[in-house]
Amino acid sequence: MIALDGVSVSIGRIGILHDISLRAAPGQMVAVIGANGAGKTTLLRAISGLVPLLSGSIRFDGNDITGHAAHGLARIGLVHVPQGRQVVPGLSVEENLLIGARHIAERGGIAERLEREYRRFPILRERAPLPAGALSGGEQQMLAISRGLMMRPKLLMLDEPSLGLSPRMAAFIMQALSALRDEGLTMLLVEQMARAALAVADTALVLRRGRVVLSGPAEPLRHDRQLVASYLS
Repeated sequence: MIALDGVSVSIGRIGILHDISLRAAPGQMVAVIGANGAGKTTLLRAISGLVPLLSGSIRFDGNDITGHAAHGLARIGLVHVPQGRQVVPGLSVEENLLIGARHIAERGGIAERLEREYRRFPILRERAPLPAGALSGGEQQMLAISRGLMMRPKLLMLDEPSLGLSPRMAAFIMQALSALRDEGLTMLLVEQMARAALAVADTALVLRRGRVVLSGPAEPLRHDRQLVASYLS
């Protein structure tokens, strides 16, 4: 579904990512973990066309998307839920969800997708007429995820969805992502809560200073005590 080969990114003269290669097969969740400053957010921004590549290539759903604009990628199913949720605070919950569906032509399809997200996160139905800025952090994260899902993603990329949430709410969000994986959605999950991410992912990459230092099936990495000590601190 997504394939990166030799991707490098610089901001000014500072190298941020160095020769990154990554694969996510259809229906697979790949976790990207690492300490602050490892380059995780920049990696998602590079894939979604928000920052240019210095070198390397990106293929999505069989097509070369290197250098493509972010809005065009979203329309073909590469959806990025950024760090910090970024809901529109002055619009209602339902209006925020409808933003995600603005390119869907069939009104019936929009109504069906809206109902699906209300079933996924029932609190959003209760909060539908309220301004998004009135929601708690956890509720805003649910809204951000559902808004992304309203865009009918082939690949959903999530940047630190547990950031700033209580342990209970973070666990709830991870359970929701696990359910999406079970539904067959391809996902790329950036998380600093390494063990939580590895518990729901199929495979993982560990970044350190912009380089891949470990990769492989998530379960063995989850139980590797040296992982946290060596690469996540």
